Amino acid sequence: MKRLFAFFAFVSIFATSFAQNTTTADKEFETAIQYLNNGDYTNAFKHLLISANLGSAQGQCGLGACYIEGKGTTQNLAEGIKYIRKAADQNLTIAQTYLGSCYASGNGVPQRNDMAFYWFKKAAELGDAKAQYLTAKCYQTGCGVTARNDLAEVYFRRATEQGHIDATASLGCLYFNRKEFNLAVIYFKKAAEAGDCLAQLNLGTCHYGGLGAPKNYTAAVEWWQKAADQGDDEAQCNLAKCYRDGIGVNRNAEKEAYWYRKSAEQGNPDAQHGLATCYYYGRGVPKDHYEAGYWYRKAAKQGDQDAIKMLKQLGVPLN
Repeated sequence: MKRLFAFFAFVSIFATSFAQNTTTADKEFETAIQYLNNGDYTNAFKHLLISANLGSAQGQCGLGACYIEGKGTTQNLAEGIKYIRKAADQNLTIAQTYLGSCYASGNGVPQRNDMAFYWFKKAAELGDAKAQYLTAKCYQTGCGVTARNDLAEVYFRRATEQGHIDATASLGCLYFNRKEFNLAVIYFKKAAEAGDCLAQLNLGTCHYGGLGAPKNYTAAVEWWQKAADQGDDEAQCNLAKCYRDGIGVNRNAEKEAYWYRKSAEQGNPDAQHGLATCYYYGRGVPKDHYEAGYWYRKAAKQGDQDAIKMLKQLGVPLN
């Protein structure tokens, strides 16, 4: 897993607690946040250090993040982990989840998936939605714990009930893979409407195939378009095929080639083959067998047997 938190997340997460801050440690933390909001990391660090050493879990977590990210001070991973752990030991869930992410990526600590899971689950049990989502992913993939889809569902659902969009989309995927398409569509739609790219792709697929939703090519194209606009290569490739075949839209060779290229440039082998074919026949782009060979070769190197045949036909070597 990649490191899951950016330093700046702390500003928005902690800012809501100001009204309850009454101790000196809390006031120092509030002052630090004000400096952070103004981009003054050096003074923010000074006040976080005071807050942390007075025992504030929020101050400890913020200070740890400064050390880890090298904001307002020289980067010091060991010192950062020390303070993050102090905050985690006080049951600050964002610190527990941050510490889990450090173990997952080996950032400042030895890479250990079991410890990542341990900290994610601690935060999840305290109600943290992101930690619930990450705990579910661990159960789903067997990362740091024995894989259990039943428990993955439990934690995805808990996070979904708190409005976590990634969890909502993942819950839809879980049901889709079980072929419980009616349930999958419910969660895909909820996440898709909130802007989740994966859910938009999958909701389009459901409409295209009539899986848990009425077969509706126009709706499929609309959702794939949304995902494609966010850069999803599979949605871009699907959209190209719709423009090629006139499914849900009018045939348009230029748009076919355009979306194939967008997807192909991200390494999608199906799109690379499609773009090569556009160049081979001059469909939506100028006819160019050199360019066709270039893209067929890329697809062939990913195992596309039809692309290998086309390379032989063009007299172009695979390597």
